[in-house]
Amino acid sequence: MPPSKNKLDKQVLIYDEFPKLDVQVASPTKLMNNKPTQVDSKLEAKWAKDMFKDVDLKKVKTTLTLSAAQTTISGKAHLEAVACRNVFPTNPTIEFHNDRSDHFGGQLYFWLHGLKGGEQMQFIIQMTGYASGGAKIRVGASYPTLYSLVPIEVQGSMNLTLGNVLQVASQPTGGLGLVTLEVNFNNAQYGSWLFWDIKFKNLNE
Repeated sequence: MPPSKNKLDKQVLIYDEFPKLDVQVASPTKLMNNKPTQVDSKLEAKWAKDMFKDVDLKKVKTTLTLSAAQTTISGKAHLEAVACRNVFPTNPTIEFHNDRSDHFGGQLYFWLHGLKGGEQMQFIIQMTGYASGGAKIRVGASYPTLYSLVPIEVQGSMNLTLGNVLQVASQPTGGLGLVTLEVNFNNAQYGSWLFWDIKFKNLNE
């Protein structure tokens, strides 16, 4: 079932429903090898066309990328993971499982450093996974975003590419900004997911 009760949330750029995967015999290995669909510049520009009509997103370069292969960029950004199962730097993913009594599926903190104020930081998150009993995915932010950050409900596939724009205050506290990604499974049925990466672009540059 597509997220948000069959209506694609504006934060969702791509949603894949495992078209070639038999979920009745799915194994963690099969699920984890299901890589996210890459977002090309045309899709990204189409998604964002109503946001910044004076910005040519095809020409905006990726400013920062955080993943298991690069969890810290000195003086610019770092990530923190809560309740993860494994970190794989060479096949850069961070793995989470539905193995807690409260069905908490893990959380990631993405910190930005050295913000000057007034930046419009587009971010795109890639994740994959599967939730037999469904899950709620929440993206949070320290400053207002372009799209409202409402829970994204999924049933089955968690193959999602999510995006939004962090609108940094004119005087950010300590020059810091924060984006969070949190998963909560609905029940004890099988569930696991991978975080692949988050990419930031400063739309003001």
